[in-house]
Amino acid sequence: MSQQLPEKETLMKTIHSRLARIAVIGLACASLAACSSPAGTSSNSPSGSPADETSATCSGSQSVTLWGSWQGSDQDAAQTMIDGYNASQTCYKVTYQYVNPTQDALLTAEASGTGIPDAIVWDRFGTSLYAGKGALMPLNDLISQNGVDTSQYYQQALQELTYQNQIYGLPLTVDVRILFYNKALLSDANIAPPTTWDQLEQAAVALTTRDSSGKLTQSGFQLEDAGLFNMWCLQAGCQLVNDAGTATAFNSDQGKSVLDFWGKLLLTDKVYDLGYASGSDPFAAGTLAMMYDGPWDIAKYNGVSGLSWGAVPPPAGPNGDKGAIMGGMSLVIPKGAPNSAGAFDFMKWWTADTKQAVQFSQLDGVFPGNQAATQDPYFQTDVYKPFVDALAFAHIRPTALGYGDVEGQALTPQIQKFMSGEQDAATTLATAQTQGDQILAQAAAG
Repeated sequence: MSQQLPEKETLMKTIHSRLARIAVIGLACASLAACSSPAGTSSNSPSGSPADETSATCSGSQSVTLWGSWQGSDQDAAQTMIDGYNASQTCYKVTYQYVNPTQDALLTAEASGTGIPDAIVWDRFGTSLYAGKGALMPLNDLISQNGVDTSQYYQQALQELTYQNQIYGLPLTVDVRILFYNKALLSDANIAPPTTWDQLEQAAVALTTRDSSGKLTQSGFQLEDAGLFNMWCLQAGCQLVNDAGTATAFNSDQGKSVLDFWGKLLLTDKVYDLGYASGSDPFAAGTLAMMYDGPWDIAKYNGVSGLSWGAVPPPAGPNGDKGAIMGGMSLVIPKGAPNSAGAFDFMKWWTADTKQAVQFSQLDGVFPGNQAATQDPYFQTDVYKPFVDALAFAHIRPTALGYGDVEGQALTPQIQKFMSGEQDAATTLATAQTQGDQILAQAAAG
């Protein structure tokens, strides 16, 4: 779920200066779009349903440009889907263009009024920022006109695409971190995969070994990524921001319990040393018993000779609270897209049809944003089902404007200081709260 957060201060300043012109440009683009859309439709408010069109009603094969930052195997999988769509109908022809970073390129295109794509493979986390500045096209009308059942998608993912009661995209993929474990190490120690924090600690202690000099030779549990505090916070029963999204909320007894637990694992139990086996992969080598990881590493570990591994949903916190963070990609239409009707037809085909959703997952090792598709037998195996189980209770990160910078500039750097022993838990959370509240206030003020 590691993703680049788009909400940087410099980016917000760029948005303010460039997107001030988008409303005017959008009017000009809309008139152009009407010329390229099928008869009886317009680009931004089609009166017909592209999905219902046949070759008899199409005015030739119309171009649909899809931007994405995918390369390599990801791009190959996407191209297979594109080829399948192009072969399935004669109204539209989708072409993929590698563009990175897509958000910056979109701002440039919309500010100039030229080169605007029809659809974008989009990191959902950036939706509230860009929708709030008018860079994305609301899809409520297209969803209604095309009969798309939004209840089939993961609702948390759909929420991340929603801004001021308007939906700005369709969920394409979802991801979540769960607990990976070495089956042989746990079996040899007669330990069951943990389902609670207490069990996690007990297992981690039992599975940790050091040599006579105190050097770690086998770690029971990896505790390296300060950015995972958000997931642990949910397990502890705490909130990251208040209900209004105007202030941080992690500086609480529940939030402190996370750092206290981390401190116990690192300093008292000594189940992990920061930087352990730096530059190598101890899980693949069989010298790391448990860790949090995501679906992007399934293929890698399945390919390691001699490694037998399993996975379970994240263990519950002290009071039984479950917590996992959902990320993932979507398909959106930018404001002023020349062919929004064709773009939406393609988006519907790829995400709303469970057959296509499952096929892409099989091609690229991802999980579909279409929750109904996860009931396919492909996702009910030992490897995939723990992810599906965790996705059922996973939450997105807060959509409050500026929250990305709260994590990136305040919370995570302060927790890193705690993990390295530079400051205590109380100071860590208090400082992160002060800095985070300032960031949220500045973002709200524009």
